[in-house]
Amino acid sequence: MAAAYLELEDFDMARKFYEKDIKQRSVIILNRNFFKIQLEKIEQNSHTYNHQSILPFLPDLFRSLVDKIQKIVTLKDSNISTLVDSFVQCAAIRTRLSSHLEAIKAYVTAFGLYASESKSTNNELKQTLIDIMTSILNDFIECKLKSQEIIDTYVQLSSPNESNKTRLKLITMYRDNGIGDMHGISYTSYESHTAVLHHYKALLTTTNDMNLRSVCYYNILHLYKHHLHPDEQDKNIVDGLVDCLPKLNILDRRLLATMATDFLHEYDASSCERIIDKNRQISAKSSLDNQPKDSEEPYIGLFLLEVGNLSAAEAYWRSIIKQIKHNFSSRAFDLIQDSDTTLKEILQATEHFERDNKLLCNRLATAYEKLADYFMHDATTGEEINGDSFVKAVNMYKEAINLLELLNTGTNRIDHVKMKHQKAEETTRQTSQEEVKESRCCPHGPNCRCC
Repeated sequence: MAAAYLELEDFDMARKFYEKDIKQRSVIILNRNFFKIQLEKIEQNSHTYNHQSILPFLPDLFRSLVDKIQKIVTLKDSNISTLVDSFVQCAAIRTRLSSHLEAIKAYVTAFGLYASESKSTNNELKQTLIDIMTSILNDFIECKLKSQEIIDTYVQLSSPNESNKTRLKLITMYRDNGIGDMHGISYTSYESHTAVLHHYKALLTTTNDMNLRSVCYYNILHLYKHHLHPDEQDKNIVDGLVDCLPKLNILDRRLLATMATDFLHEYDASSCERIIDKNRQISAKSSLDNQPKDSEEPYIGLFLLEVGNLSAAEAYWRSIIKQIKHNFSSRAFDLIQDSDTTLKEILQATEHFERDNKLLCNRLATAYEKLADYFMHDATTGEEINGDSFVKAVNMYKEAINLLELLNTGTNRIDHVKMKHQKAEETTRQTSQEEVKESRCCPHGPNCRCC
């Protein structure tokens, strides 16, 4: 049942079934709780640990440790194996729901079950992983765990991409909180932006991963556009971007090319010759390989969501929507917005559509869907439920559904978006009802009988 609810993305019900399984099988681990002392301390002082700024970064790290140890340890008892899977699935759901401390406890327990197994294909590596987990747990319990230790641990686990992804998440966190460096030093707004810029540039020198590099370039150009003015050294950032463009999907390519062009104009309006030459290079690179690619190709906006940079993700998807709309004539786009219009009528209504009009419509639907996903994520990750974001999500999902139906897209994808839309509508209604209920509460307290 838990797996079925997980497939339907009903995470709350899936969590309940996994936790029910854990409770039923918990008698198995009474004498196998490898980190019993640490887990008890976390339970006793949960309020303190819930307020550690480093908390959101730990579930992924502990998941990586679980992934490593399960490759060298085989659980002979099927009941233990099922129990471990329930802990891991429950931890993943808890992470998704931002219940970071609960996720940590589940991952640590799962890791402990592997650690208590006597046989391993690599006892030396097993002991190393146990030592790493013990060190991180103890530092966390003593409130001494630093972000650099997390990054160093990923490097030790031979996971450079996870290390760099964590750097991006940390940069986002420090930027959002007005902190400029990894040691938590508070800066002025300008100093903070400058420090964040330095971190993005440094990350470009340590990774060849195109997802990471494209996100860094996007954030760098976004910083220059809204917060900083480029100087002589800064303009060289475009040279690296030009080489990166052909490796990106066409929408990201065009967006970054436009941002780079704006950047060059901002740098020095009098350097027309260099700007024209560089723009020519950017345009040439951004026009390469316009053929449709795999529908699952990566987008900067997806990665921004993954690393928690929500404001940049919203700005990105709005820019993509604006870019795609620009590819249609105003009349054609009005036709698309009309739910009674067929795809054939849209295609016949204009002669200057690009050759891949259907692909653009499909990508526009994807942009609406991903922006709706952002609003759903934003609505549930703050300290309070954001009802306005739920309403925005409902509208964006509806836009996506209209386009997909016009395109006669496969029913599986349409049904998937409709399911998201339905969930957003239901959550919106529940939120509205709760707000009305709260507004009707008597100000004198729940035990007052004056009402």
